[in-house]
Amino acid sequence: MDYFIPIACTALLGGLVLYVGYPLFAARRQTQRAPTSTLPAKDLLERKEQLYASIKEIEFDLSTGKLAEEDYLLLRAELEREALQVLQEVDQLNGQVDSTALQNQIEADIHKLRQTATVALSLCPSCKTQRQPEDRFCSQCGAHLAETS
Repeated sequence: MDYFIPIACTALLGGLVLYVGYPLFAARRQTQRAPTSTLPAKDLLERKEQLYASIKEIEFDLSTGKLAEEDYLLLRAELEREALQVLQEVDQLNGQVDSTALQNQIEADIHKLRQTATVALSLCPSCKTQRQPEDRFCSQCGAHLAETS
């Protein structure tokens, strides 16, 4: 009778450990079964998008005066170099290696990001409300807006 309580407590504790630990072991087995060829490509594509966002962010910081021109040039060169390397790795996974095509792809993506950034940056100089590119006067304060091309 004296052994019944410790054995029951040990069995209960063991059951609790199995109940809590099962999802952890099941998740580990599912991760091991996942095809490994898609995981690096997915990570590389995610990193590419992060780099593009960083380039867009430093361009915005430059346009708002938060970043000096020298710092901008250094950061942009570093980000472009890293983006080129990521794109080369993605192309190697896809079986393509052409640095000029990669360079053109980077430039096209950056150009597209710049176009969306300039639309977002068009603000009224007096009240700082967002305006449309075709507006001649601010809809909020009525200030005359300079022509944008």
